[in-house]
Amino acid sequence: MFKEIVRTAILILFFSSPSHAEPEPCESLPYTRAAFGVWAVENQISVRTDLLVRLATDPKLVRMLSNKVVSGKWYDPYSDRNLYDADEVEIDHIVPLSWAWAHGASCWSREKRREFHNDQKFLVPMAASLNSKKGAKIPGEWSPPVTRARCGYIIKFARAVRIYGFDIPQSERDRLNRVGKDWCGERFSTTFLDAGS
Repeated sequence: MFKEIVRTAILILFFSSPSHAEPEPCESLPYTRAAFGVWAVENQISVRTDLLVRLATDPKLVRMLSNKVVSGKWYDPYSDRNLYDADEVEIDHIVPLSWAWAHGASCWSREKRREFHNDQKFLVPMAASLNSKKGAKIPGEWSPPVTRARCGYIIKFARAVRIYGFDIPQSERDRLNRVGKDWCGERFSTTFLDAGS
């Protein structure tokens, strides 16, 4: 009897200790960019480098040094500018990583977060100065200075939301739909933000 009491007490202490407490819900985990991994590398070429090469408007101008692009010519549709120095170009996630984290990515597997981080369909080269102004903002919070670029921007954003199934509160969904209609008119459907549509 005494041994059974001791055994029960040990088990209670074991499972009530901090190391065996219930794990913190994934929704409340703090955002960290490192959770999305780094640029994927294939054949010693990173996703960033591959994008800079593919999206150069004049391939003959692309100069590389040790598998890194140092110069070329890229068109930034958001600022309507040509960029020539690779250091002036940043690869923007159309869906900001911190927004993605707060809308479901915190509960994804490491592999899915890395896939999203490197998904070239939703990466855009843009001027570093402009990208710093965009920051973690989404359509409606940030608008491309060039009016004609706004529709394509929100449609790509909506496509990413649909493909990755982000969890968006109805009030935020309604606001994004209003922005889409304002920027695109009839070209924007309210079903664009629906998963699986």
